Amino acid sequence: MTTVPSTEFGEHIVVRRFVTLGKLIRDRIPKIAEESDGTKLFVRRAVNRNEFQLALADKLVEEAAEAHAEAGRVTGEWSTQKLECEIADLEAVIEVMVAAFGLSRSRINSVRDERAEKRGRFALRLIWEPQEE
Repeated sequence: MTTVPSTEFGEHIVVRRFVTLGKLIRDRIPKIAEESDGTKLFVRRAVNRNEFQLALADKLVEEAAEAHAEAGRVTGEWSTQKLECEIADLEAVIEVMVAAFGLSRSRINSVRDERAEKRGRFALRLIWEPQEE
């Protein structure tokens, strides 16, 4: 694994040199890795639509897990900035997924609003605690 310094907030991006199943990465990551420490990443530039959609779904889970981890660490300004970055990454993946799956942002917003109307939002901060019988 290679740790690549990032310019935002001094954080580091961890990049694996060999990933068996592949991992969707941002367009500039190979160049950043090479400029940082000479690491050459083996990348496949063109994948078919189905592979791209599956890679996006995996990336969504990855970014959600990173946002989840940062949310558990929020204790001050530094960690708040890192959480903002993770949420921004999550939103970026969602934006690309909408396009890749041929979805409509306005339709997604309508569905979200319909679900909120029927099921509620999260404003009351309710936590379900299952009880054993």
